[in-house]
Amino acid sequence: MQAMTKAGPVPVPLPLPSIAARSRPGGCRPGIALLVLSGALGLAVFAARPALAAAHITIVNTNAPAEGFNDPTPAAPVGGNTGATIGEQRLIAFQYAAAIWASNLDSRVEIVIQSGFYPLPCGGGGAVLGAAGPIQISSTPSTRTRPTDLAPGAPGTDADDIIAVFSSAVDNPDCLGPRGWYYGLDDQHGADLDLVTVLLHEFAHGLGFVSFVNESTGANPDPANPEITDIYSRLTLDTTTGLRWNEMSAAERQASALNARRVVWAGPAVTAGVPTTLRQGTPDLRLLAPASLAGRYEVGPASFGPPLSAPGVSGTVVAALD
Repeated sequence: MQAMTKAGPVPVPLPLPSIAARSRPGGCRPGIALLVLSGALGLAVFAARPALAAAHITIVNTNAPAEGFNDPTPAAPVGGNTGATIGEQRLIAFQYAAAIWASNLDSRVEIVIQSGFYPLPCGGGGAVLGAAGPIQISSTPSTRTRPTDLAPGAPGTDADDIIAVFSSAVDNPDCLGPRGWYYGLDDQHGADLDLVTVLLHEFAHGLGFVSFVNESTGANPDPANPEITDIYSRLTLDTTTGLRWNEMSAAERQASALNARRVVWAGPAVTAGVPTTLRQGTPDLRLLAPASLAGRYEVGPASFGPPLSAPGVSGTVVAALD
């Protein structure tokens, strides 16, 4: 399998024939959620597994010459990525992540991802890493609301399905200091940001793992069919009310979107996989005294020290002055 760039063919070290690439210099379309780095980044990677029939994914290069995928800056091979330039390594990483998704999907519809690297905002210890999402969605009573060309029975068109935009600024030391993109394919990123891991996460949004509900108002996405909730949100469950988002009014969805740690994914396959995939329990802090501060507080795990284990720890807390 080969991926074509302006500079010529680049070998991709993953033998899945369903992944292709082509160039289309030009801009990118706005209107998708951005993945922002501020502090620690934690994303899960899943391993490729055989599917009934691998999907066909095409990466479309939207970058102009000498930028993004076409950046000619020399680069040494890293972690199984044999690209000779930064641009080639970026494309190979895109191809590799797409191949993992393709091997896990069973689709007769070609999935086209409009892709590029651009200097996204960066500074102050944080950075916009990138984003991906469907280019358009459709809404009918029979298919509900979902990405158009990914709906069941979709015939496929020449239109692109997903847009993926990632930051070239992250490779600049002025962005995140010594941290930058890791283009290797072996998950040995150390303190750097593993591009393949982030791509797997963001491609999921493009494939439909995303809510189209307006969380500020609770409104469904299609004004012509305001009663139809998108397919993702139909499996979004509020454990406080016991209702899924498609069973709620707009006002109820608006309130549920702010119900921290009480909104979960209720898909049957995910629910069945919880015992073997997720670690049970969410850390919280319970203050017993003084009465003015007593109560339950939401906390997160620290990035230092040993991991918290059941039944937890207890002790005296001293209020620090900083």
